[in-house]
Amino acid sequence: MGLKIFHKFSLAFLTMMVFSCSDGIKDALDWEKWRNDPLGCNGSRLAAYENLESILPEIRELNANAIDDLLGSPDEKDLLERSQKEYKYFLSSSDCEEGSKEIYLWIRFGAIGNVSEILLIK
Repeated sequence: MGLKIFHKFSLAFLTMMVFSCSDGIKDALDWEKWRNDPLGCNGSRLAAYENLESILPEIRELNANAIDDLLGSPDEKDLLERSQKEYKYFLSSSDCEEGSKEIYLWIRFGAIGNVSEILLIK
């Protein structure tokens, strides 16, 4: 019983530390607008392109759970071999407007949920 409480406390503490160390990330964009703009159809994500580009190194330090909390559910999610996964968050998509250029944030996670690669693809 005591170990279970300690584990929950440790997880809560770790989550708190990740987000307290990343106040710059939380303040860099209006994440609520980001999460409410699936596929980038409303233009909020594309308007945040430059700010997003500047905080990529900080986002790379987050794990999959913290990224899910911050950016919301990805527009595309693929499970790869060896428990790796890829996320795509579209800033602009041809699904919204025929012929528009696809721009997206691509994140690959290793088996334990840490970011192994992150790219902003134009």
